[in-house]
Amino acid sequence: MRTNIGSVKTAFDSNTLDWVPDLGLDKTIDLNSTITLTPNYSGASYQWSDNSNSPTLDISSPGVYSVTITDVNGCQKTDNIDIYGYT
Repeated sequence: MRTNIGSVKTAFDSNTLDWVPDLGLDKTIDLNSTITLTPNYSGASYQWSDNSNSPTLDISSPGVYSVTITDVNGCQKTDNIDIYGYT
């Protein structure tokens, strides 16, 4: 247990316990265009619903997209967004 106390203190001191990725409100996309989704949080790693792992995701079709971000302490948070299409 003592070895975990240092990790908890580090996480608390770095203010990473209350972080939340934010893809924003649901959006509508013109089916002839592309938008970039950005979670507005710098993490250690990213896992998007399409299995890519870059900090942003370019999309050009409607659907539900999600990102799971893992911070430097190994904590994970997920956000998703609905993208609607029109022509």
